[in-house]
Amino acid sequence: MLECIDDKIDIHICGERLPDVEYINSLPGITLESIDAPTEQDQKTYRGAWDDIISEAKKRFNLSIRTKLNECREHNKHCDYDALFCEVGNADLLVLPWKYMVAIVLLEYRIYSTRINRYTLFDRDKAIELIKHYRQLYEDSVKESMLMLNIDSCCLDCAGNPQFVTWLP
Repeated sequence: MLECIDDKIDIHICGERLPDVEYINSLPGITLESIDAPTEQDQKTYRGAWDDIISEAKKRFNLSIRTKLNECREHNKHCDYDALFCEVGNADLLVLPWKYMVAIVLLEYRIYSTRINRYTLFDRDKAIELIKHYRQLYEDSVKESMLMLNIDSCCLDCAGNPQFVTWLP
């Protein structure tokens, strides 16, 4: 499921930033502390929570972009979606919507965490507003990405019987 963008989003902790990586905590309202805040006991550290967040976001993102592609573009329904989305150029178009999807799931984890702390209790309304904001950014960016995707590899097969025939006298 879209392994080509798996490592494109991460958490910046300290030190050098990698040029090909988008950092989730570069978004307004998302800090390293707020990522650690919803960590449940079985997740041990923020990395355990992060892995769960990425796993859930990946499922939602995969379904969402396939649905959006089917709404926006006419293509062969039997195309290999992973190959299409991971083509050179196409993967880059999906990084920003992927980042927003991860932010949405992260903020939902904050809201529904059983841990009680500033982020899960007092900043709940802020998290709800941020979810709305990032959901709108997600919708806008995925719509634009779908329009710019190169779908040559799964274009419609135009061969076969024509639907209309013009008869000349």
